[in-house]
Amino acid sequence: MTPPDGPATIRFHGPPGALRALAAADDAPTGSAELALGAAPGVPVSVAPAGPGAVWLTASLPADTAPGPYPATLTPAGGAGATAAEIAVEVHPEPRVVVSPPSLVVRGAPGEHVPVVLTVANVGNVATPLPRFGAFGVMARRGVEDAIGAALRSSRDGIDRVAVLADALARRHGGLVVVSDIAGHGDLAPGEVRDLAGTLRIPGDQEPGRSYAGTWLLAGTTYRVEIHVGRTSTRASTGRAPT
Repeated sequence: MTPPDGPATIRFHGPPGALRALAAADDAPTGSAELALGAAPGVPVSVAPAGPGAVWLTASLPADTAPGPYPATLTPAGGAGATAAEIAVEVHPEPRVVVSPPSLVVRGAPGEHVPVVLTVANVGNVATPLPRFGAFGVMARRGVEDAIGAALRSSRDGIDRVAVLADALARRHGGLVVVSDIAGHGDLAPGEVRDLAGTLRIPGDQEPGRSYAGTWLLAGTTYRVEIHVGRTSTRASTGRAPT
């Protein structure tokens, strides 16, 4: 097979903060360089060996750079002129949000409806939908470990021991937590920050004096929620876990 004339196209792929290209050493800059998308200012490119005759090129673009293909130029440091190779850049989608507080701690009585407020920031490069409601299961604190211990201490064998484990897990399950009437739902644009305010219902069959925890899949991220159950209403929620 006859190799093509001239340098090959250098193709960058990846999310904005981690663009990478594998190139022939003869086609790439020998030292540091800058990658510019269209008329935008250039960003530094690092060059590292990938093996005999090949190098890795890496660059980091602004986090909100929209996904898609871009025309680009690769210029060696010192402004010696763009490389002869053609440059192709494909920015991948990177949905990512940050939630504050980093975890939610709720206190209340069984069956109580507790108001909760979260702040969500879209630090990715695509719009992220925020939910109108949420639902997730919770387990008693150390519930899984205690259930396994109960099964291991059981005098039953085989499938009967598995039944002991299943029964113990069921007794320690805290039910389904529902967060409803969430104000602020809808698409969150890259770079946007928004409050989510809703009502969390503590399952009515949770035991006063016990603590439960679960994970809410919120806008593509896993968000930890703890519930401390009392006998009377406290109408309180906080992002700081008790010491």
